[in-house]
Amino acid sequence: MARQLGLKLRRPASFARADFVFSETNREALKLLDAWPSWHGGCLALVGPEGAGKTHLAMEWAQRAKAAVLRAACKDISSALGRPVLMEDADKADRRCCST
Repeated sequence: MARQLGLKLRRPASFARADFVFSETNREALKLLDAWPSWHGGCLALVGPEGAGKTHLAMEWAQRAKAAVLRAACKDISSALGRPVLMEDADKADRRCCST
């Protein structure tokens, strides 16, 4: 029996708009992110199933908006002062860390 070679063909993740797979199911999310300067209350929550493209859209927005990207374990928020903020995995955040 012939042996199959495993090739490592992974490429780095790209969060560029051109690499986003657009569909009818994410049309509204895309429109809302494009309208970010006029968000009501200045914030937006992207919610959806795993693999839907939330992180892709959010990271592309963060780059355009020059936003600070904070992870769920937001111990140091000094990089976010005076800037828009992307809270990645907010559902996993320690509520004590993010309270006012």
